[in-house]
Amino acid sequence: MFSSPSISPLPEDLEAPPVVTAGARIYYPLKAHTDIGGKAHNQDRALINSEKGIIAVFDGHGIHGAEFAEWAATITGRIELSMSFEEQFALMEVLTRAQFRAHLTVTGKQFLEDEGFYIEGRPISGGTTATVIRIEADGSVACAAAGDSEAFVFDDGSEVPLTVDHSPLSLTEWTRIKESHPATLCQYSVSKRPVWLPRTMNPEEADSWFMNPIGGTVHVDVRGTWSTYIIEPYTREALAMTRSIGDFNMKSAGVSAVPTVVRVGPPRPGTMRAVVVGSDGLWNCLQYSEVRDLVRSPALLGKAEAATHELLLLGRARASLKWPDTYDNIICIVTYVSVA
Repeated sequence: MFSSPSISPLPEDLEAPPVVTAGARIYYPLKAHTDIGGKAHNQDRALINSEKGIIAVFDGHGIHGAEFAEWAATITGRIELSMSFEEQFALMEVLTRAQFRAHLTVTGKQFLEDEGFYIEGRPISGGTTATVIRIEADGSVACAAAGDSEAFVFDDGSEVPLTVDHSPLSLTEWTRIKESHPATLCQYSVSKRPVWLPRTMNPEEADSWFMNPIGGTVHVDVRGTWSTYIIEPYTREALAMTRSIGDFNMKSAGVSAVPTVVRVGPPRPGTMRAVVVGSDGLWNCLQYSEVRDLVRSPALLGKAEAATHELLLLGRARASLKWPDTYDNIICIVTYVSVA
């Protein structure tokens, strides 16, 4: 069994001083830590804005994924905090569409813009996850997310997910997709034929559904999560998530940019809270308990830069063992919050 690398915190002088608010002390890393993995390009981006109390991760996908992640990060950094998360994500969607249009125009290629963008009838892919966290002055945390870049609050003795599953494995997402876009297909495992969730989830249409096979299922992470895709019924384009920024050619399949918002109150006085956000490249290769144990270890507690550094090292080591030469981009941010 693979053992975790020994913790080797960075020197104290590489730690940024905490941001002192009316009710909390917030320790931000100097930067997000990232690794290209086994990919040709790194499409992960991050934002740390200690003045606004924002940390965020964006995981691009598709041919233009890096551009979408970069645009979304830039836009997020400029948005006023007076906007609601829902307004912010709607604005991200509008502005990234404008950026994409301008980007394609500069290339000089003739393209058609409908609900999506097309060249010679073929959709042009590009989109990004967006997981945006606001840490309030009193130490409470609010998170808005679209996609599969997860975030957690790790308090002393507890862990609270700040994100939910945006894939066909979520009954809530599956129901939303089927009610709004009934022609959309959901594929499970790597079967070439779309395989629906077990019929018990929709007994009224049981005769038209396939049971998901028990054997041969492909797992995408260390927790045994099934590989899933939604498939646009006409172009047969596929996407592994049901919500994102961009992916305009998948809107006809029900892909939404509306975020799921989760809020958590401030930590107990006298304790230190860890807030962790990362792309799926991190979470796919680590158990949540492993992340909790690392970021809450006595050697790292309150040292945001060192904890972010060590978490990337652990994720990279595990991912390279599980998926040698092909593991995904990884990006992560660890932030600490304490209340006097």
